[in-house]
Amino acid sequence: MAIPQRPGRRPGLTPVSAPLPRRAASASAAAIDCRRLLNEHMAVVGDAVRFVASRNRLSDDMTEELNGRALLHLVDHDYAVLRQWRGESSLQTY
Repeated sequence: MAIPQRPGRRPGLTPVSAPLPRRAASASAAAIDCRRLLNEHMAVVGDAVRFVASRNRLSDDMTEELNGRALLHLVDHDYAVLRQWRGESSLQTY
């Protein structure tokens, strides 16, 4: 699985209108919102992984492994990391 790359250099992120609700009416609704958020910002995750990999001189295989682990961490426990984001900063900064 290749790490998604952004075409060219974008000046910023796609703005998110509001942070995700901490307690949604149903857990599945919150998971769908988090899944949407992650899909919209998959390139940001890829950029962060490539940055860390280059700073630590990781091989291509190790970079792919790091990308997989990062995505697993974001999805783990029903998107708990993303649900903790309060929207006080950009998702890229978070």
